[in-house]
Amino acid sequence: QDTTGKILAQIHSGAIDVGFCSPRGSFPNLRYFAVAEDELYLIVPNNHRLSGLRETSLAALADEPFVLFKAETALRDVIEDLCRKAGFYPKVSFEGIDEKTVAGLVGANFGVALIPLSPDLDEEKISVIKIVNPICSRQIHLVWRARGYMPPVVRLFKNFIESTMKLPS
Repeated sequence: QDTTGKILAQIHSGAIDVGFCSPRGSFPNLRYFAVAEDELYLIVPNNHRLSGLRETSLAALADEPFVLFKAETALRDVIEDLCRKAGFYPKVSFEGIDEKTVAGLVGANFGVALIPLSPDLDEEKISVIKIVNPICSRQIHLVWRARGYMPPVVRLFKNFIESTMKLPS
């Protein structure tokens, strides 16, 4: 478990054989395929003006302060790209490295955030709102080196994941 950049560097260097992460862009020495897609939801403090809504558009957040994931995370890139496509650049109030930290900062009234939902998300101080325009998501990929030795057990693991979890293209 680490940031996408560190996982990709470890795969490239041979420190690890495969990894699960969210690569953005093209990597000629790596191969990957999507195994999961996480929808991203808006979280706001319970006292926020949007807290009673079930859904909203991303553009409605243009003037909000954002708690974003740190710059070295692929999720930060995904969120910034989604915001740009919605016509704005998010105003950063704070940064966190993981969902729990980001949710805690939102619950402490430091801004709003887009996060994938997790079962251990503490919803006592935050409200979760679906983004409907556009639907916001990120893909998780299995990544490995294009060339070089792959141990047989790793090849079996990769083939198993590909045959059971690969998302349709």
